[in-house]
Amino acid sequence: MTTLYVMRHAHADQTGAFADKQRPLDDSGRIEARTIGGRLVGAGIDYVLVSPAIRTQQTVRGLGLDLAEDRIEPESRLYYGTTSDYIDCLRELPDDVGCALLCGHNPSVAYLCRRLTDPEESDLRAMMLIETHFPTATCCHFEFDGTWADLAGGTARLVETLRVKLPKG
Repeated sequence: MTTLYVMRHAHADQTGAFADKQRPLDDSGRIEARTIGGRLVGAGIDYVLVSPAIRTQQTVRGLGLDLAEDRIEPESRLYYGTTSDYIDCLRELPDDVGCALLCGHNPSVAYLCRRLTDPEESDLRAMMLIETHFPTATCCHFEFDGTWADLAGGTARLVETLRVKLPKG
């Protein structure tokens, strides 16, 4: 069984003071990343693909995963990439990776999750969450049979969707 977590970056600065690729996480985003990271403890993530944007890099660092630097790969195709680009990146993962995290941007992350999901084998409630809204720091947990090279549309079971709901104000 191969395991994949697909995550949208945590909440980023909205002031307009930064170029898009340079936008850092705001206070809410740092809390979101730390909270989701706490829920990923013990998940066995052994490799990360991450967009080169500052907000995705900070999201991954904020998760608190215990990974060596060579197991966190910035991937330029995850910044403004298409769903097909995202799948291509995943298919290229090393064979020794049993559990990966991909951290990217919407709408590509949401489209990827919808495309990967096998509706016959997936949790209905988790599917509803990705169909209706995909907020910042949402993380989808998938499992599928085969290698990364075998990953294709409709082949993964959506096990759960992890979300953070921060109090307003």
